[in-house]
Amino acid sequence: MSEGYISLRELEDNCKTNIRFMYLMDNETPSYKTFENFINDVLSDSIKEIFNDVNKKIFEEESVDLNHMP
Repeated sequence: MSEGYISLRELEDNCKTNIRFMYLMDNETPSYKTFENFINDVLSDSIKEIFNDVNKKIFEEESVDLNHMP
């Protein structure tokens, strides 16, 4: 969240000790394995769709024209 890339074990630890993470997780403390399962089972199939949707929204909001890219 504030550090860029973070390992799943660091994510687990932050959910136990960092007030911002605790708030976002509604005081739940999932294990690193839970995060891993979520990434592999839920996100892996749809990550390309999420990436495309985010890019599409950015391009629409910011009027990005890719024709000017080298």
